[in-house]
Amino acid sequence: MASLNPRGGKQILIEFFASTTFTIPTGCYSARAGVLGAGGGGAGARTASGQAVGGAGGGYAEDWDLSVAPTQTITVTIGAGGAGGVNANGSAGGTSSITNGTWTLTATGGAGGTQGGSNQTGAAGGTGSGGKLGRSGGASGSTTGTGAATGGGGPGNPFGTGGASGTSSTTAASGGAGMLGASGNVSADGAGSGGGGNRYASAAVAGDTLSGGGGAVAASTNTNGGAGFFFGGDHTSNTSFPLPSPVSDGQTPLIYQAMACYGCGDGSGGTAAPPGGGGAGRSSAGTAGAGGMGGGGGGNAVTGGVAAGGRGGGNNFGSQLYNANDVGPFGGGGAASCDTTSATGGAGGLGSGGGAANGRNAVDGTGGAGGGGYAFLILFLD
Repeated sequence: MASLNPRGGKQILIEFFASTTFTIPTGCYSARAGVLGAGGGGAGARTASGQAVGGAGGGYAEDWDLSVAPTQTITVTIGAGGAGGVNANGSAGGTSSITNGTWTLTATGGAGGTQGGSNQTGAAGGTGSGGKLGRSGGASGSTTGTGAATGGGGPGNPFGTGGASGTSSTTAASGGAGMLGASGNVSADGAGSGGGGNRYASAAVAGDTLSGGGGAVAASTNTNGGAGFFFGGDHTSNTSFPLPSPVSDGQTPLIYQAMACYGCGDGSGGTAAPPGGGGAGRSSAGTAGAGGMGGGGGGNAVTGGVAAGGRGGGNNFGSQLYNANDVGPFGGGGAASCDTTSATGGAGGLGSGGGAANGRNAVDGTGGAGGGGYAFLILFLD
């Protein structure tokens, strides 16, 4: 992707999912780097008046004019995702950084979600510093009612602050946020909102129902996922094959590829949205829809049975096509609220918060884990 290389000529992309060191090769004096903090874990609640909020997204930092020299050592630190709480608060995500000793890019992790017997304030996103670009991670939604749970926040990214998950004011569960798309607020018993898309939001839910996931082209409604582009036209269901990313060229960082996906949000409650779309909410026993690459998972609230929030950036077509590490990329986990069998929040994708879980004084609430951090380095060779 030419815009990522202001010098022209040959470039080498290295992506990091774990802490390591790297030696600058011969002929390299300039580089571009980006770093993403880890997502916070969602809280879990199990009390008669319990409320729980999801974890927040990690911050993001980037610089495209970094001086390096052959044989220099680059040290990469990748923050660990925050653990989800079991009838307890979630843990904060770890800080990620990349440095050559002269310059340092740093991205702090998102805060872990909290739980308790009163209204809970959403967790705050991490921040990015040290480069030409710094973005904050998305916050998780707050709660104002017994049995409420909220999804995880989206990751900070090159295009803006991570999406925020929706609020919950009753025994309901909001979806996880996408890279930019927020998830809808929920304000009726048994409601579950869809996950935010990589660009657009999912709809708010004010009745005992669900909303589709946000899309890459438009927001969702209570009956359909948000629009995306597909072969043969523009659709609001994910039954057609989505257009592939135009930048899956082996030289474009994953975090840029995720915003180049144009899938729609899931409107059918399927197992996973296409790349770019958010997962559908659910108001029946089972697991809400997983978000596609860059999209958040749906929320699920149910009386009786099993409730599980959808995974953010689920391990589906998007992550497997673009990421050989098979890590669910860039989307907050959906929340879950259930009073019978189990309540489990969805895990966050890279740099994204895990969804909260509320067992409503009947079963354990197990919050979803936050996604780990991420970094990339592009070397410009003379």
